[in-house]
Amino acid sequence: MTDQASHRRRFQFRLRTLLIVVALLAVPLSYVGWQAKIVRQRNQFRDRLNDADSYPMLFGIEDPYNYGDGIAGIRGWMGDHEAERIWFYSHASDAELDEARNLFPEAEIIRLNVP
Repeated sequence: MTDQASHRRRFQFRLRTLLIVVALLAVPLSYVGWQAKIVRQRNQFRDRLNDADSYPMLFGIEDPYNYGDGIAGIRGWMGDHEAERIWFYSHASDAELDEARNLFPEAEIIRLNVP
């Protein structure tokens, strides 16, 4: 009798079922990875601009008090914050302004006219 109990049928599935499950999991996991990449790029941009070496380029990033408004829910969970305004000095390059516009579409990009 003990031999019969050990020969129970184990959980089995077809290869097609496995492929369907993997494909269905790939879509939400790729979205999470894409959002994590955006958060990482935005945080690297903030760190680079807050660095002392970039002082001639950037005046400041203003975050609203209510963090997360306008940010996708999953990015808010990953630690992303909305930027309300980003100030650049007049001699900041157009590439730097374009990078800020691409990474922070919700922010108002302001170029100050200072000598």
